[in-house]
Amino acid sequence: MLRFYSNGPAIVGRWLLLLGLALVGLGILVFIFREILAALAAAILVVTGVGMCLTAARMFWNARQMNRNSPDPEQAYRKNVRIRGGQEDGSL
Repeated sequence: MLRFYSNGPAIVGRWLLLLGLALVGLGILVFIFREILAALAAAILVVTGVGMCLTAARMFWNARQMNRNSPDPEQAYRKNVRIRGGQEDGSL
């Protein structure tokens, strides 16, 4: 008869019990403080949306300015970048 001396199932059972109790407690808190949690979730969504809009506007503004700042139209998208061709001996 093989016997495995392991506490694995006991540890998993303990964590599942704690997780279940935490979920029940969270459910009770949501039931009791429904309005407060809804307002908190709405505030988080509004702040996230405003942040995303500001980031998008900044990216759009930077893309528009990319072409205007360069005197050479060939270098418009390569600000601060130089592309060197190979020399006659084949090295860069």
